[in-house]
Amino acid sequence: MTSEVKGLQKLRRVTLADVGTHMSSNSLRNDEDEPMALFSAMYSLEMVDPRMIWRVGDSVPLSPGREAEDLVLSFKRIELKTRKENAARLLILDFQLQMVPTSQLPTDRSLNSALLPEVVFNVAYMSNSTGRRFAFQAAGKSLDLRLTSHFIIPASNLRRSIALAVNRVRDSTHTNQVAYTKAENPTQKWLKHKRLESLLIDADFAGAVVYVQGQTISDIQPLNLQLLHGRRIPQQGRYGQFTQDDAGSSTTLRAPGVAIKVQYKDPGTGKTSLNAEVKVDASSNTLYPSVVPIVLQISSSVKEVVGESDAPDHRTQSPLSTSKLMDDEKLRARDPTAIFQNCTLNLGLRICKQDFSLSCHPIARVAAIAQIESIYITVNTVQSSDHGQSFALSGSFTGFKTSVQHVYSRESTGGFEVRAVTVSLMNSKHIGGANGISVITQISPMKVFVNAKQLQDFLLFREIWLPRDIQKAPAPSDPSPSSESQAYIVQRYQQISSAGAFPWNATLSIAELDFRIDFGQSLGKSGFTVSNLWASSKKSSDWEQDLCVGLDHVILDSTGRMSGFVNVQGIQVRTTIRWPIVEEARSQAPLIQASVSFESVRIKAAFEYQAFAMADMAWFRFLMYNVRDGRTAHSDRLVGVVEIGNLRAFCTAMSAAQGLGLYQAFERLIQEKKVAYQASLNDMEKHLRRRSTTQIPKVSSTQEPNDVEKEAKGTLRLQTKVMVSIGAVDVGVFPSTFVDNQLFRLQALDASAQFAVAVEKSRLHSVLELSLGQLQVALSGVVKPEPRKSLGDVSLEDVVASAINSRGGTILKVPKVVAQMQTWQVPGSNDIDFIFQSSFQGKVDVGWNYSRIGFLRNMWNNHIRALAARLGKPLPQSALQITTALDENSEGSGSGTTERKDKITAVVNVPQSKYNYTALEPPVIETPQLRDMGEATPPLEWIGLHRERLPNVTHQIVIISLLELAREVDDAYSRILGSS
Repeated sequence: MTSEVKGLQKLRRVTLADVGTHMSSNSLRNDEDEPMALFSAMYSLEMVDPRMIWRVGDSVPLSPGREAEDLVLSFKRIELKTRKENAARLLILDFQLQMVPTSQLPTDRSLNSALLPEVVFNVAYMSNSTGRRFAFQAAGKSLDLRLTSHFIIPASNLRRSIALAVNRVRDSTHTNQVAYTKAENPTQKWLKHKRLESLLIDADFAGAVVYVQGQTISDIQPLNLQLLHGRRIPQQGRYGQFTQDDAGSSTTLRAPGVAIKVQYKDPGTGKTSLNAEVKVDASSNTLYPSVVPIVLQISSSVKEVVGESDAPDHRTQSPLSTSKLMDDEKLRARDPTAIFQNCTLNLGLRICKQDFSLSCHPIARVAAIAQIESIYITVNTVQSSDHGQSFALSGSFTGFKTSVQHVYSRESTGGFEVRAVTVSLMNSKHIGGANGISVITQISPMKVFVNAKQLQDFLLFREIWLPRDIQKAPAPSDPSPSSESQAYIVQRYQQISSAGAFPWNATLSIAELDFRIDFGQSLGKSGFTVSNLWASSKKSSDWEQDLCVGLDHVILDSTGRMSGFVNVQGIQVRTTIRWPIVEEARSQAPLIQASVSFESVRIKAAFEYQAFAMADMAWFRFLMYNVRDGRTAHSDRLVGVVEIGNLRAFCTAMSAAQGLGLYQAFERLIQEKKVAYQASLNDMEKHLRRRSTTQIPKVSSTQEPNDVEKEAKGTLRLQTKVMVSIGAVDVGVFPSTFVDNQLFRLQALDASAQFAVAVEKSRLHSVLELSLGQLQVALSGVVKPEPRKSLGDVSLEDVVASAINSRGGTILKVPKVVAQMQTWQVPGSNDIDFIFQSSFQGKVDVGWNYSRIGFLRNMWNNHIRALAARLGKPLPQSALQITTALDENSEGSGSGTTERKDKITAVVNVPQSKYNYTALEPPVIETPQLRDMGEATPPLEWIGLHRERLPNVTHQIVIISLLELAREVDDAYSRILGSS
């Protein structure tokens, strides 16, 4: 934008003081033969108190109970004079335009009026044998604009009345109009084929003061009538912030001043230039809660006018709707020269500092402030020998800030800040050669701050400006939705985006997003940082679009009583959508493809200055796509693929209790803020010494459940297939802290799973395949880190290294396991037909003893006690119970048992199933071959003794959960993409 800014800076220095030099060029002379009496004669014309009135009368129907308002245009004085040759001056005093009710005198100022105290126009003109030069200057004082909240209704009535009169005049003079258009253009006769060599315009207006008056009590219709028409009832607010007296609510806004400069040049070489700049001065406005009912009343008026305009109108359309301002062929070809020919454009809009605030005074001392330093927008032409001429738009927004703060507090409750936003739009043929639109948006680092310690101030601000009685005001009941309104979301988007649209390419870049929140001493401070976020969306045709999103890393960190971090590196997201091209296939779902991946995830969580959870994931890949096959009714298939590298997760026996403590700390913080917020409301009520003065009628609407949706929930119309593979899983539990000497560790290698579900012959067919390369459970010894660190300073790298280097203590080692189960079920039935197969490719190593089992039981008991202490009540009995002969003897020492003292028994309580299982083939359940029984009767004995129940447990625990997830996916697919 450097060259454009330099050109516009030169334009700013051009004033009417330079007009004399501009007009006194030796190459210009007056042409006495030209009919320019306006500039060649010396005269003075003055008009005093002229007035023009447009009577509405009964030309258009009015709303019941509303009075017709006429349009009145009046001036105090109009003075037109020429002080010297080739220069004229026009002075207008008290330029007033108003809508006056028929019951009011037109000489009195109405509530809907605009008054411009003074405006001055100066014009200079010079001409020679080949061209003309003009210079204009305009200056006006501040505009006084007064409006009522229902000003749109009389304005709409005036528009309809004027349009009706224009249509009647055109219908009566249609033949004369045709004859006139065939005659010689008077503009061409006046110009005499001379070109416009130069045009200078300098205008400066002082801004405006806008006063908006709300409805008074006498204007408000009865409550029942308003509810009958579905309008919002007048609100007073719980604390009287919207109270309307006999004068009604009102607000005042100050519009900034506007300066305009235009420079047009035509040197006669066939290339012209147009430079223009609009400057908006700085301004500051403050609004109070009394403006809310005014906004609601204006919104109600707009809805009333729009409802009337939507009614069918069978009158003859105006010829203007079919008029052609330029060649249609040039527009269809999207040729920019069809608008400005060979003119070089350089247009600019400069908006200075703008301040805007929402105050809660006098109810509360909380205010919201929004500020922007500057806005600069330019439009210019781009010329190249290969691609011709096109337009480019650039915009720069700097210094945007917004915050909510108590007036007596040094710290703000919340804030948002953006240093700069740059937007560029141009024809993509100058970049990639293809015709289209290219949009690039670059955003500098953004900062968001929330002070949770003062969250009650934000809640108080919301209660005053947008209370619940305003949000829950009764709305008119909508008619039953038509089939068009129930069209699928993506198909509607495709219809909008593909209607003769340009191919486009949009790119968004955000340098950094920094979000900070202060929870106070109870939790500490947390931050959320996103670095180098970019997004690119491309549309190459009417039938295909894609979106790519990427970022370097996402970091969630916290310091204080709650500490830790979540670090995600190298996130990439890509989606592609393609609609059917054939017109008959519009009811089909589009083809989609989505992928998500990231390089690594590192997590550490700590509470009360003690770490309790850590995790590390190497990489993650997710791919989802659908396949459409028209040969069957249920033809759409959705496929998902998940790939995970190495996943390591570590915790302690106290992690559940510490996680619950963290959750309870958040609950206490929320409860404290609610109490503080309620205390602030009570203080306001005591200060105002008033209660609610308006009772809002409650409109109860109960929606009966849809039987069709209930019935359809049990069926699946989409074929779903999911494949998951994990390279390695390493999960470890420390007894109390991450610096302990022992670790209960579970390792799984090369795990994979496949699940598919489809409807075959009116039955739900599901297939589950599980494969596990190796499973190992051990109570291993850990080498102490040197030097020993404090509990809060233990790093994730140290814990991972200690777990990897741990050795020994094998409890269970299972070789490769392969299992497969197929089920058939009629929707709504509890009868399950299944086929089950499982196998062990090797021997199972078992090596537990009393010391290991005792250690694990102590860890489990510590976990139960800590969690029960946090909950304040005992926990229910676990489904897995491990007992020893010593426990049995201690419970029944007098029974004379002959059990061995070294026996350890594991009992699993499986819930009773409601399904009836029928095996289509004898289940193939291989009994594991134990290599070392050790001192125990392991849980694998339960599988050997009750092998016939293994398919039932697999169906209840795994397949039913996956089927519920498949139903949710099916509903989302039908709702978003449509059902084939």
